[in-house]
Amino acid sequence: MSPLGMGTGHPHGTRRACKNFNKAILEAANRSIPRGARRNYRPYWTEELQELENEVTNCREQVECSPTLNNNIALKASTARHKKAFNKAARTSWKQKTESLNLDKDGQKLWKLTKAMNDEDTKQIPIEIERGQEMVTGRRAANCFIDTYEEVSSIQVPDERKREIHKEIKEHQVQPNPPDYMNIPFNARELEDALKALKDKKSPGPDKITNEMLKHMGPKAKSKLIGLYKQ
Repeated sequence: MSPLGMGTGHPHGTRRACKNFNKAILEAANRSIPRGARRNYRPYWTEELQELENEVTNCREQVECSPTLNNNIALKASTARHKKAFNKAARTSWKQKTESLNLDKDGQKLWKLTKAMNDEDTKQIPIEIERGQEMVTGRRAANCFIDTYEEVSSIQVPDERKREIHKEIKEHQVQPNPPDYMNIPFNARELEDALKALKDKKSPGPDKITNEMLKHMGPKAKSKLIGLYKQ
């Protein structure tokens, strides 16, 4: 549930106001946020790669018009430079993606990544993994990745530590007297602090409102939201 969600114990009018507010946010998002995906989008693409690709195209046209020895040498040299830069950019991009991947939550991304390394997804860049003194690709890279993930995720938690965790959970659940700040009316500064703490690219709740939508609310929408929490 997003921060806009309200419990069923609120009056009927408040629930209706929340529903209308959620509807307004979604309508604004539909009008403002572009839909679809760019065709042939490559996240690793840079201006340098584009210039090198243009150079290869120009050299190929020169060879087609005049297939001399020098033109062929220039084509091979430009192709080699483009391939080297392309592989470097692709490896860097995949390294950044895997380092930021939360394997506990991003199961679908993990599956796509494994398929790409297994050469089953032709839309993705083949992955190379360094294993010992060699670089492996395809199924060998996928198996290496899975073995490493299995080793990291199969950590055994001692029974004593499990009992301590259960005890800590029970202690935090029991709060007969709420802190004083829980009785202070919700204000604009608290809302701004809460919005800044929201993380991007998180799945929305049943109301389909994402954190990005909340963070881009205007002054009037924020004022309305504060009023909802005060009801």
